[in-house]
Order: sequence, then structure tokens, then C-alpha cells
Amino acid sequence: MQVSDAQAEVETLSMTFSMSVMGQEVTGTSQTRLISQDPVEVEMAMQFEMPGFGTMDMRLVDGVVYMSLGEQTDGRFVTIDLATDPMGQEFALMLEQLDPAAQMAAAKEAVLEYRQEGEPETIDGVEATPYVLVLDTAAVMELSGAPTEDLEGVELPETLEYTMFVGPDDLPRRTVTDVMGVQMTMDFSGYGEDVVIEAPSADQVIEGGLQDLFSYAA
Repeated sequence: MQVSDAQAEVETLSMTFSMSVMGQEVTGTSQTRLISQDPVEVEMAMQFEMPGFGTMDMRLVDGVVYMSLGEQTDGRFVTIDLATDPMGQEFALMLEQLDPAAQMAAAKEAVLEYRQEGEPETIDGVEATPYVLVLDTAAVMELSGAPTEDLEGVELPETLEYTMFVGPDDLPRRTVTDVMGVQMTMDFSGYGEDVVIEAPSADQVIEGGLQDLFSYAA
């Protein structure tokens, strides 16, 4: 897939996203350095708004996630090691869903149909052509490593469909999905631009995990 090859040539990108789940809106921005397709080796800085929590700040540096609740925790962070923390796998899966290179790698193996559909749109200053990808749901679940034990009794669709807007440089500028009531739009820009992604300083980190972070906020 040409999109996968184009992404392999760039190291950095920026993203804005919006997600609607059961009437709740989650929005955010991120900057990513694609060291490899392994989530542990990707560097990312992300800020997002969640109903009931306000602004959250998440950074991934050297395989460690730093999570803050912004003003609610006075800018303090807790750490989650993707390799050793019990919640590390869940965070790795979430980060993979927000990593366009990882998405393309999974799509490349699970795609059943790939067709151009609709008129180009100007996104990020370029004419981006929409393509519809139809993916095998079972293959996507297997390739992503997503846990399925919590999905017993849930009837998943046989296929997943999403639209990708691709620029003339073969780089994605937008993806749009609507799966089982979860709608998500991700816009990509800033390919190859300089980004600064740093871990918080030691005095900004508190001991404990997410439960301690929420307790600190309370």
C-alpha cells in the first residue's frame, strides 16, 4: 500500500481528533515521532478534553506514559510503564489506535476492499482524495492484539469501513470511522516538521498510578 510506504519515509506528524461515544465528545491534539511501528518506541505528546475530567495531558517517552489531569492535579503526572505496568498493554493498544502508521500496517493485512469514492477535499492545504477501506473485523482484532474476552455476547460486524483522505504525496490527511455508534475523525498535518516531545521533570511526577492521580485531583 503506497500510504504505508509514504509514512515510512516521515518521522513526525501532528494530529487533531474528535470522537463521539454515546453522545459524549472527546477532542484532542497530538504530536508524534514515529521511531518505529512498535508503540513502545513511538514518542507522543497529547492533550485531550474528556467530559467530566477536563483537559488531560499524556506523554509517551522511552516506553513510559506520563499522565496528568492538568489543573486538577496542578500539572503533576503519574507514570505507566508500557512494558511492566499491568495497564501498560491497554495504553499500548490505545496509542496504536492513534498512530496512523500502526493503523496502516493493520489495514494492509486486513483490507478486503480499497476503492476511491467521492470528490477530493482541501485538507491541510492539499487536495486530498477520499478512499473507502473495508476491513475484515476478525483480522483487525487479531492484528491489533485487542483483548476479546470482554466482548463475549457482543455481536461485532463482519467488516469495518472507514474513509481515508490521501494527499498527492500519498500521505493521509484525514480518516473518518463510524463503528458501532463510535464516530471518530482524525486530521493529520505537519509531516516531517520539528517537534519537541519531552518527559516531565522529576518534580512534576508523583508516586503511584492512575488511581492515585484521580485521588490527588479529588
